[in-house]
Amino acid sequence: PKTTRATTSCSISVEGQQKKSTVIHISTVTHDVPFGPNFLVQERYELRQDEKDAGTHCTKATRIIFLKSVGWLKSRIQSGNMTEQAKTGDVFLASLRRRAPDSP
Repeated sequence: PKTTRATTSCSISVEGQQKKSTVIHISTVTHDVPFGPNFLVQERYELRQDEKDAGTHCTKATRIIFLKSVGWLKSRIQSGNMTEQAKTGDVFLASLRRRAPDSP
């Protein structure tokens, strides 16, 4: 669907010995898609300064946790979610690049 009801929780933390890494954890359950309440999607974004403070490395990890059985739809849910997560990762990265200062 173009829109859906969802419950999302988010946490942001600063990590590393020199506090050069920001980590964003997002966990989402969708309520009105087929079998939506039976699984949740977890995302982890890490923004880390490189060693020379010349740039920022961005990584994204995603996983699906099944809370209840979804039967034979499990693989379709996983593949569909990974396709959508790749798209949102591209949008997130493009947004960061638009906000980055121009390189010298």
